[in-house]
Amino acid sequence: MLQTGNPRTSRVEGFTLLELLVVLAILGVLLGIFSLGTGSILSSGDLRLAAREILSEVASARGRAAGSRSEQVLVFNLDENRLEREIKEKGGESVSFRHGKKTVLTMPRGVVLVDIRVENRGKFQEGKAAVHFFPNGCLERMLIHLKNLKESAYTIEINAVTGQATLYEGYVDQEEEM
Repeated sequence: MLQTGNPRTSRVEGFTLLELLVVLAILGVLLGIFSLGTGSILSSGDLRLAAREILSEVASARGRAAGSRSEQVLVFNLDENRLEREIKEKGGESVSFRHGKKTVLTMPRGVVLVDIRVENRGKFQEGKAAVHFFPNGCLERMLIHLKNLKESAYTIEINAVTGQATLYEGYVDQEEEM
């Protein structure tokens, strides 16, 4: 039997373990760089999303107050960066209203409730600021200030009679009017 080709010079085609490890290391470095870049973009905070969620909660609380003919309270917890709902019972007691054990709304990652100005009660920069929604559909006029990690800011103004919201880019303080 005659063999063709030298067994020492014939080579099996494919990749060596070392080549595969080098490629995996390069992919790992590229993935790490990409995830760091994307993480900073995502964690900068979505102000529009936060504003939409707050406006949704305001409209919901106003509708519940008018529909149930009972005073509703939306509590802006500035220390914990979230909103909580409360219902005023007939005796004047406040009862927390939560879906299970979950608070109503936590600000999106990277967005901070800077302060809230409530008509006739002033500016709250820490602690809790309660905004009342009355059975006749009116509410307390308020300015809500949000910012993200990139120091972009939004101001949300809520009209006391109509409940209409105006959104401003930047930090707008209308102290003289409140």
